[in-house]
Amino acid sequence: MIAAVVHCFDGSPIYDPRTALVWLALILFTGFLMVSNWRFWSAKEVTGGGRQPFQIVAWLALIGALIAWKSEIMLMVMALGYLVSGVIARLAYSWGRRRRRTYGSSLPPT
Repeated sequence: MIAAVVHCFDGSPIYDPRTALVWLALILFTGFLMVSNWRFWSAKEVTGGGRQPFQIVAWLALIGALIAWKSEIMLMVMALGYLVSGVIARLAYSWGRRRRRTYGSSLPPT
């Protein structure tokens, strides 16, 4: 995330205090996620494509072409997407767990 931000803005300094506070909050939140036990998607879970590995190759080629074409924007979008996906997964897990606890306790034992 931090490398994507530096690459997106060419490493130029931030002079606006409000913008600096936004980036400081982003860095602090990223640091929190790095030391937390929140689960994030892992590329190890990707299979070889099974019967149609061409689709994976086509997607990888498209993503690679987009990165080569607009690297600053694409790397920032990918980094933010990955960061947000972990937060959404955590919220969904917490919501599902709370829901199971609420509805599971009201059911009569079998």
